[in-house]
Amino acid sequence: MNRKFFIPLFLLFAFVSDYSFSQNQNWISPNTTYLKLYVINDGMVRISRSDFTNAGINTSSINPRTVKLYNKGIQIPVYFKGEEDGVFNDNDYLDFYGQRNYGGLVNTYDQNNIVTYTKDEYYNAYSDTNVYWIGWNGDLGLRFTNSGFSASQNHTPDYFYGKLHLEKDKLYYQGENISSSDYRYLTTENFLGEGWYWSLLTSQQTVSDTFSLPGLYNSAQTASVKIFAIPKNRNTSIANEHTLEISVNGNLISSIAKNDFDRIDTVLNFSSTLLSSSSVNTITARYISASGFGGYMYFDYFDISYPQKFSLLNNKLSIGLNSSDTTSRLFRTGSYSSLNQINIFDVKNNIRILNFNSSSDTLVFTAKENAKIEIVNDSIRNKPIRIKQRSVPDLVSNSNGADYLIVYNALFQDQAEQLRAYRETNDSYRSVKAEIEDIYDIFNFGLEDPDAVKKFTKHAYDNWQTPQVKYLCLFGRGSLDPKNNLVTSAYYKNLVPVYGNPNSDGYFANFNVGTFFYYDQISVGRLPAYSASEAQTMVEKIIGYENQDPERWWKTFTYITGGSTLAEQQSYQIRSNFECNQYITGPPISGECVKIYRSDNSGSNTFNYADSIKNTINRGTLMINFRGHAGSHDWEVGMADPNVLSNGNKLPLILSLTCFTGENAQPGFRGFGEQFMYLPGKGSIGFVGTTGWSFSSSGNDFGTFITQTLKTDSTRRLGDFVKVAGKNMSPDSLSFAVRHTVNCYNLLGDPAAKLKLPKYPEFVISDSEFKLTPESVNLNEPVTLKITPKNFGLYADSCLIRFQLKKNNINYLTKDTIYTAFKFLDTLLYHFSIDTPGVYTMTVTLDQDNRYPQEIVAN
Repeated sequence: MNRKFFIPLFLLFAFVSDYSFSQNQNWISPNTTYLKLYVINDGMVRISRSDFTNAGINTSSINPRTVKLYNKGIQIPVYFKGEEDGVFNDNDYLDFYGQRNYGGLVNTYDQNNIVTYTKDEYYNAYSDTNVYWIGWNGDLGLRFTNSGFSASQNHTPDYFYGKLHLEKDKLYYQGENISSSDYRYLTTENFLGEGWYWSLLTSQQTVSDTFSLPGLYNSAQTASVKIFAIPKNRNTSIANEHTLEISVNGNLISSIAKNDFDRIDTVLNFSSTLLSSSSVNTITARYISASGFGGYMYFDYFDISYPQKFSLLNNKLSIGLNSSDTTSRLFRTGSYSSLNQINIFDVKNNIRILNFNSSSDTLVFTAKENAKIEIVNDSIRNKPIRIKQRSVPDLVSNSNGADYLIVYNALFQDQAEQLRAYRETNDSYRSVKAEIEDIYDIFNFGLEDPDAVKKFTKHAYDNWQTPQVKYLCLFGRGSLDPKNNLVTSAYYKNLVPVYGNPNSDGYFANFNVGTFFYYDQISVGRLPAYSASEAQTMVEKIIGYENQDPERWWKTFTYITGGSTLAEQQSYQIRSNFECNQYITGPPISGECVKIYRSDNSGSNTFNYADSIKNTINRGTLMINFRGHAGSHDWEVGMADPNVLSNGNKLPLILSLTCFTGENAQPGFRGFGEQFMYLPGKGSIGFVGTTGWSFSSSGNDFGTFITQTLKTDSTRRLGDFVKVAGKNMSPDSLSFAVRHTVNCYNLLGDPAAKLKLPKYPEFVISDSEFKLTPESVNLNEPVTLKITPKNFGLYADSCLIRFQLKKNNINYLTKDTIYTAFKFLDTLLYHFSIDTPGVYTMTVTLDQDNRYPQEIVAN
């Protein structure tokens, strides 16, 4: 480092500066055009030539015999009218049976991740929209088999069982909770009782719904209703303290008593005579808690099965026979109109039924006893809610390779590309971005589910070119209410999905099959942008932060402690003091610790706690470590709104070792840590916090491992700190507290962002860091030059400093000084005198022998 001093004659002295799982992801062909169909209801669907052309597809080269339909990676049959001539004509069309996206079988786990029960969910957790794909060319497509067979024996009985599902997802319950000290419900997996519910009932409260059954069979048969409900609380001194009464049209059909947290998951039979085909029916659940006990019960759904006539309703009928018998029989259905077109399909056995006749309004046809029959006595008019042209990139090929991988939402296309290009040019990383719809399409058949992201990242890690992926940046906010069930969900868009509640981004970065412990195997972070403007802010903060010149705040580490009692406050302070002394103030970091410790119950007894936090952040600090409470999901009385900050690009890495402050997917509000990331001109470069509970031992250990890594390792990438901390804690994976800590402590920020603490000494001296005594220099009088050099990097055991005085640009005096144990900043004196008038220039060079060649020479 050089500094020059100029002396014109002997009266002026000036200072001038001289300033571096698995599925077959091959089911879809990349870069090939498909028609993507979005289906939300069960029933026959018709796709015409105009549906292709409206999506921008030229059908002139399509041989309809090669048209294929796929769902969930499997080709399913269609009926293609007019395909025989090999030309896709104007009046040609294809019919298929489509279904909505059901929830399916969902496991429920206890705190040890053992499956306790499985629930068949009607609604999917992420989207009820199913996706079908139409492709063409190559082999002939799968078709319904035309059947003209005629049976001689009639099907009996003359009714079948119809289904009616009544459910409204209005409330979310995280699961069984015994007391305020019971944290089991904070497991990442689906916990006991966890899920969406219709209503939370107190004693004598009811939930009910109405429905019509115009197709109800008119003779008495057995009907049934399946219900699911679960108690919220318990009283261990009262047996069977919960009772649920089920009534149909005012008639009590069952009273179910349950003990403690025992769930109600049962089928109740009743006579179909309690139902009406001519008036509206009502079904009701009433909860009753034992006397003296204030009980609560979550109610989920009614699933009704009732005898239904073989009779068309609005020209349609769906018949599910649920038999294993494959014998063909004659079926008769009423309300048939011979004036209308008739379409009969057995969608279970993939048969298009052609042989039928009628008598009056009765349709007679042959089908198998195990059939699922779809009848449309009209032109099939049902369409997908959306149809579009689609092709996907090749994310599967083993020739792909990446060091840095961005998973992003298309809303942030420009910002994701800006960040990708920056990592490629600035870090020489093989940088790849993958859009979330492409990932859904390739790795989950177009269906929205966080598991698609996991399958993609695991595939890239296992199969792409080595070296393996190092960094995974999730670019976009997720939501715990992706279907906007809650009326309070202002932020429901699941732009890049989250997994679990509380959510864990480590799920996407851990590739051990069958594990529930998601320590990072590659470094992962999330940029929780909800709009393009937020995304742009985050990218600009990252790039601006990484391209700053060295400053004093690079060596400042701030420790903030809270606590509601003196005992808690002292405990947090002891841990923080230990870290300061053990890892920060000594070599190799040799930084300064700023301590803001709460030492009273109000936070203002000895100093203004909140103002101290704000002002310290505004002045600049490399890292912030907060230990305390977060009952309000922020830093207690210390800071509730990061928008009060004005720290510009002096962005700290924040370790928020307290509960809930890392939330980044709450549908009703933005999390505390999120705000540090999306606010422009302030905030942080990264925020490490938990989406759940922070246990005093394991939470503090997690933070200590991060700080320790800064001292003992050369890593500076934010994601690597979290990765190392999780790996260090992984041997204790059987501990619930440790597993929860590692799963739920996530990084908000770019995992490849580089902390502004150099891995080497960084010597700096600025224009204001000198003093000449006396200020007016006289001939032959002693002069003292005082300089204040700084080391904004790591500890240097020695630094050669050269003072070189020139007179009229000719060497006059030279002195070398070896400064030892250069930690952060100090003061050095150089004594000299001048004996003749002239223009004097002083050059001060730090690291004269270039012992530390990585430092920025211009500083």
